[in-house]
Amino acid sequence: MPSPRWFGGTKLGKGGLARAYRDASRAALESAGVAEVMPTVRLRLAGPTEADGAVRHLLARRSGRLLEASYDEAGGATLLVEAPEAERAALQDDLARLTRGAWRTADLARDAGDG
Repeated sequence: MPSPRWFGGTKLGKGGLARAYRDASRAALESAGVAEVMPTVRLRLAGPTEADGAVRHLLARRSGRLLEASYDEAGGATLLVEAPEAERAALQDDLARLTRGAWRTADLARDAGDG
């Protein structure tokens, strides 16, 4: 772990300076915590508005989240969603089964899970 040295003096000595760096690094690492990173995929889901609620419920069951929703005058809905990459195939299969193929999916971009 890099540790900047702000003071140019020698009051601590070599051993004291090394201990101070070690202790500061240890304290920083202990307080940092751990973050789980999960690869995600962004999808565009599109289909008839009538199934919008059921599709949103399915998305939540598959640990996905809605990013944006839009609707057209012809009764179509488009949902931009983010879901764990490991759930993508199951989400697509469940969506096809739930809507009897009326809703379609398209991959938009993969993400490293920063969200």
